[in-house]
Amino acid sequence: MPKKAQIAGGGCPTLIGILITIVLALAGRFSLRMFDERTRAALAEASTPLRADYTKALAEELQKLKTSHQAELTQLEYNLQKRTEFMALHAHGLAFAAHNQHDDAIDSFREAFEIYTDHKDLLPEALPVEVLENIIVCLRKKDPNNFLENVEKEFSNPVYDNAKETLTSLALSRAQLAPIIRRRISANGAPPRDKTETAAEPAIPATSPALSQTNPSEGNKK
Repeated sequence: MPKKAQIAGGGCPTLIGILITIVLALAGRFSLRMFDERTRAALAEASTPLRADYTKALAEELQKLKTSHQAELTQLEYNLQKRTEFMALHAHGLAFAAHNQHDDAIDSFREAFEIYTDHKDLLPEALPVEVLENIIVCLRKKDPNNFLENVEKEFSNPVYDNAKETLTSLALSRAQLAPIIRRRISANGAPPRDKTETAAEPAIPATSPALSQTNPSEGNKK
């Protein structure tokens, strides 16, 4: 009996130790789980405003890009529209001139030139000079006897107020018109070169097949 009691008594510390170990293990596991959950909660709480700020910034940048690209597209469409209008009016003028409808041709050429003066950066300088050449040819064919008077009247139109460079280029190639053009530009404070004023008038070239056709009746008059 005493021996059995001793064995039973000796087993109690071992059982208690096992129980303590289990309790400590459970407590440690529970503590780690609680720490992990608190860490996740803290990270989630901290990341929420950061995520919101990032989303807002991203949305703002995206809107800026959309606005910028839309503005660029709108400008490109506008530029293309103006170029198309210029070319269409120029083509109409050539068609009218080919049928000796000089007044309609001049009106179309003038409208095309007005588009150029308002949008000089969209078209090369050679095109508006060609338009003025076509106007000159039409004025000469329309009324050869009053050619210079009609040219001066045409250039008095406000459309030519902002056409210093183009008019100067025309004066250099059209010596007979240089005094008229010089007076026209002088009204805006910038005359072209004087040396063209006394030069002999060169032959007036036709700038396109449509305007190169002369009226047989005009040839007889000359």
